[in-house]
Amino acid sequence: MPNYFAYMMLLLWPVISVFIFNRFKTSEAVVVNIIAGYLLMPVGVSIDLPLIPPLDKESILALTSLVGARATFKGKITLLPSHILARTFTLVLLCIPLINVFTNSEMMFNGRSWIQSLSLYDGLSAFIGRYLSILPFILGIQVLRTDEERLFLFKAIVIGALLYSVLVLFEIRMSPQLHTWVYGFFPHSFGQQVRFGGFRAVVFLGHGLTVALFLFIALGSATILTLKSEMVMGLKATAIVFYLLIVLILSKSVAPIIYSILFIIAVKLLMSKTMLFSRLLMMLVIAYPLLSILQIFPHDALLELADLISSDRAQSLGFRFYNETLLLEHALQKPILGWGGWGRNLLAGSTIDGTWIIIVGVAGFIGFITFFGLPYISVYHAGLAYNTAINKMSGHLLAAHALLVTLIMVDQLPNSSMKGYIWLIIGSLLGGAIHMINESKLNNTPSSVAIRE
Repeated sequence: MPNYFAYMMLLLWPVISVFIFNRFKTSEAVVVNIIAGYLLMPVGVSIDLPLIPPLDKESILALTSLVGARATFKGKITLLPSHILARTFTLVLLCIPLINVFTNSEMMFNGRSWIQSLSLYDGLSAFIGRYLSILPFILGIQVLRTDEERLFLFKAIVIGALLYSVLVLFEIRMSPQLHTWVYGFFPHSFGQQVRFGGFRAVVFLGHGLTVALFLFIALGSATILTLKSEMVMGLKATAIVFYLLIVLILSKSVAPIIYSILFIIAVKLLMSKTMLFSRLLMMLVIAYPLLSILQIFPHDALLELADLISSDRAQSLGFRFYNETLLLEHALQKPILGWGGWGRNLLAGSTIDGTWIIIVGVAGFIGFITFFGLPYISVYHAGLAYNTAINKMSGHLLAAHALLVTLIMVDQLPNSSMKGYIWLIIGSLLGGAIHMINESKLNNTPSSVAIRE
């Protein structure tokens, strides 16, 4: 059970965020608030108030960032993206829970028990919860547009990872205990954190995979900083890349290690092809559900490749693919808007991992297109901006940023880790792309029509 300190952290964070927004300018404060809160606040603890979804660390960070940004930003902070397609996708994604109330008015049998139908309260609660989950994306578009603002984001992630690495290395050596010691309980299955004869760190992020993904994102951010030979905490970005790669390898999560190697190779050796690679890979991510339905995606080949690394990894991946197949068949019974909440997207005894199958099951294929469409729009517009970049270095920074977002979305196929700081990274990519396109238009460089910011 969570101790009092766990709840105190949730209650105190709004006060901490006031200090942050008084200390930093708005763009920096949003970054510091979301990154610091994500790394330090407890997992699996929430404050349940009437009429609104439970307030956990993700929703508290989103709300405090919105309030702080609207109070301190010199311009206007809108509640929805001004970019027309991003606004449309956001509105459709938000409206699906409300429509689900009417398309899921019947009880559902999951193979073991009956699950209740959805009420208007369920729809409103899911609507609010979904908005809070993507709110950092909306803020990122508006406050993280220039190269300097986005470089600060990458630096903040790297600083967070460098400080966090001490705790990560401690748990790798001593076993994941910090969440229990500080907040009174362990947030997940301890057995899942045992790998290759050792431990994966959990710290305050809930799972070893989540920690490994954060380390990859930090490594990618450090790699981006090497493009401008940036220093972080008195260290060269190149040295940080190698250090974080070592920590990531010790974390014993294979996929983030592969992402890191691909990212370093692409950014350092194949920069001219990076944007094309990102756009093609994002198209594959969007097409994955259809490829799975048509049984075209090479699942068997991936299992054989995983078996070369470890038979345990192959069994784990095979288990995920098996459950994906079961849950996809269930999702196809309500393919347009999905089953809604209350676990109606699940079957008895099933295990769900990937963000994509969660979204398809809960919100249908319209939900999938709009949810994954927001990162796709961001990467697509980064490609447009790259082709019109006035400054070559700015174009390279944007291309590397787009690849980082793309690999994060690739990870959402087998895993589920779309946290607020990830949405902030995606929003900042779209904000940077729009800003660059409009800047090129103002400077009369060849470009498509300027995009409203």
